[in-house]
Amino acid sequence: MNGVLDNWAQGTSIGLQTAGGIITGAIAIISEDLLTLTDATINGIAVTLANVVISEIIAAGLVPTT
Repeated sequence: MNGVLDNWAQGTSIGLQTAGGIITGAIAIISEDLLTLTDATINGIAVTLANVVISEIIAAGLVPTT
């Protein structure tokens, strides 16, 4: 698994930088090569689910929640 995501659990709010832009959301599923986020945004556009190929992630970070 990708070392950055190893300690993050379902429901954790994260932000990702990919070649396609910025994706934010809550972790729903982490599989071998795919990350699924729920209640996500892709470049500022709201979507219910976002599937991200883990090898396409350039940077990842936690997003503060209120």
